[in-house]
Amino acid sequence: MNKFYFIILTTVFLSGCINWQSVDRAVIETNEQLSNQAREAVDKKVEEAKEELKRKAKEKSYQVADKVFQFVADSLTSEAKRRIDQWLEKNNLNQYGDPKGTMYTGGTPLFDESTGKSKDRYEYILEKYPELVEELNL
Repeated sequence: MNKFYFIILTTVFLSGCINWQSVDRAVIETNEQLSNQAREAVDKKVEEAKEELKRKAKEKSYQVADKVFQFVADSLTSEAKRRIDQWLEKNNLNQYGDPKGTMYTGGTPLFDESTGKSKDRYEYILEKYPELVEELNL
């Protein structure tokens, strides 16, 4: 902050007019500008931290949801799978829960090329339609 006072005072002295009220006003304005800049910088950092926390919370909730869907899919009985397949047919959806005729890169939506991992078909369907767990009493 001393640099700013020096610049202000040097400017005033070099301009040839020494009006101490002007110097005081310039110092006050500089302090206000610095305060505003500092406040804006802190506000920006707080917003960035909030967004990062939201992103991490969302990521964690997706991880938890994935595990829940995987658990439910792994524990489905053949009768529950039959009910899901009937629901798909009744709603004119393909075996993955998409409109009939849907085309997929790689032939299936179950394989994630970015991770190299495959999903169970029923896990995939339950992720798309979580309400089926309750609706079909799975």
